[in-house]
Amino acid sequence: MTNIKFADDDTRSFFESHDITSVCTGSDSLFLGSRDGYVRIVGASWKVVRSFQAHDAGSITHMRQVEGTSLLVTVAVRNTLRGHHKIWAAAPKHSDPRLMRSCYL
Repeated sequence: MTNIKFADDDTRSFFESHDITSVCTGSDSLFLGSRDGYVRIVGASWKVVRSFQAHDAGSITHMRQVEGTSLLVTVAVRNTLRGHHKIWAAAPKHSDPRLMRSCYL
């Protein structure tokens, strides 16, 4: 087993905070969903390269990048049993992904 060398203290503190609620991979990145509704995108250098608020309430319980596309699906569950599903399209490097669809199931 090899220890991960994080690129900065902010990334290290997020990994150590135990706020990660879901994980998926795709497009040479690691996507981390958290209790606060944010998605953090970690690059190959183990640095958070971008973060965006995917849900305004509830933990992100599930995420999946749709293979062969630039789409990311996130699911957050509030106090009810219904999940809030959102589909995001990747955006240029310095802007947030664009929300394509949103529904409750």
